[in-house]
Amino acid sequence: MIKAGKVKALGTSGLKRSPVLPDVPTIAEAGVPGYEVDVWYGLFAPRGTPKNVVAKIAAEVSRSVKSPELQERLNGLGVEVAGTTPAEFKTLFSKEIEKWEKVVAAARISMD
Repeated sequence: MIKAGKVKALGTSGLKRSPVLPDVPTIAEAGVPGYEVDVWYGLFAPRGTPKNVVAKIAAEVSRSVKSPELQERLNGLGVEVAGTTPAEFKTLFSKEIEKWEKVVAAARISMD
């Protein structure tokens, strides 16, 4: 829709411009300093899952996301594959929790 001119993109939400839409500024560039919202996907396992099982799943997922076919398809959609380790993903997830806790508190969002 954007490329067809039916919709005008005002900005992308990441820290850097999308390779699929290089002419569209980030929201931070468009005038909202510090704005960053990334979309990420991850796998979670129940607490206590044996480390060797987690390692095997992580290795298979990493192998899959690095395949040329999947890379091409995801890149065409503007998705950049990080392919992190379980430890790196845990760090990312913890940082996301911290970030969104601040947003929820500042906006006074509650479940009530």
